[in-house]
Amino acid sequence: FLWYMLYSGFVTLYIFHRDGYAFQLFWREHGLWNSYASLPLAGLLTMFAAQFTRAYLDTGRGLPRLDKVLIGVIIVQASTIAISLGYNSEPLKQLMTVSIPISALIFLIAGVLGLAKKGLTALPFVLGWSGIVAASAVTFTAHWIDIEVTRAATLDTMRSAMVFDAVMMGIACFNVVMEWRRDREQLMQDRIEAAERNASLRGRLDLVEQRYCAARTAAESSSKLVADTTHDLRQPMFAVRAAILLLGAKPRPQAAEMQQIEASLAYMESLVEQNLLQAMEGTTQPGSGEEAATTAQRLIDTVSSIFKEDAEAAGISLVIASSDAILRRGTADVLRVLSNLVSNAIAYSDAAEIKLSAEPTPSGVEFRVSDNGKGMNSSLIA
Repeated sequence: FLWYMLYSGFVTLYIFHRDGYAFQLFWREHGLWNSYASLPLAGLLTMFAAQFTRAYLDTGRGLPRLDKVLIGVIIVQASTIAISLGYNSEPLKQLMTVSIPISALIFLIAGVLGLAKKGLTALPFVLGWSGIVAASAVTFTAHWIDIEVTRAATLDTMRSAMVFDAVMMGIACFNVVMEWRRDREQLMQDRIEAAERNASLRGRLDLVEQRYCAARTAAESSSKLVADTTHDLRQPMFAVRAAILLLGAKPRPQAAEMQQIEASLAYMESLVEQNLLQAMEGTTQPGSGEEAATTAQRLIDTVSSIFKEDAEAAGISLVIASSDAILRRGTADVLRVLSNLVSNAIAYSDAAEIKLSAEPTPSGVEFRVSDNGKGMNSSLIA
């Protein structure tokens, strides 16, 4: 906005100067400066236009080569002004009539390239410089080619183009403000959704933890199923608690993070529903409802998600083999067994790789957990 204000200000001053109003209002007693002022004013407005283009299109990061060209435009204009202070400015004014159209063409090219980055919000920028390029072509023709174009027509064309360009640049700035506002509103919406999502996850986890605490209290006098299940719940529950806390500062979490949390919660909820509640009610039999079939791939993916961070911390690679096997019952039991096997392999095998796989068999599904670690002592196996 600073560069736009400087650019539009010098556009206005340049037009005042060319129309004679600047001499009447600002420097009536300085006729020598008035005859020279068109060169520095034109150079300065071109410099500020180049800097505005750099800032508006963010060429320093998005278009580094073009950014160097724009810096070159600034250097050329500044050098021309500096040289004119000690020499006859008339030849330099003629040179300026060439450099300004070239600069305007560079700005137009920058705007066209910026359309790919900023979209239609940069269209007013392109339209503004299109008008300047067209008007500059008329001015160039009047100065360098023997075609009769009156000075008044030339000035009117350039004056109209510069006013149009300044208005278009103002609209471009307005588009930036609206884009910032939309981004801010989107960020606020993302934060609200993140808060609602985290609250929901915390609620689900709190429910699991409440049941876990109740199960621990009853574990000493209840069945072995309760004790085993509370043991199986401990590790994923702590992992999910830590993961949810980390999500609090992320309005847009990665899909993998959400997948890991969802998988862990689903695992814990299944353990609670199928084991803890039944055991606390005094039965270890499955519920009356028919258990839904699930894919073996989903089970090993769930186990992988739960233990991924532990494996990475131990320098172990979890390898998942694809499988099309279908498990029709015993989902919670299989999850418990796989989780214990993977947990023990991470803790005690000193392996570099753990592989999980599942294959269909005539009687069901065969799951395998294998590692390339040190194995068990032969005496213990016997």
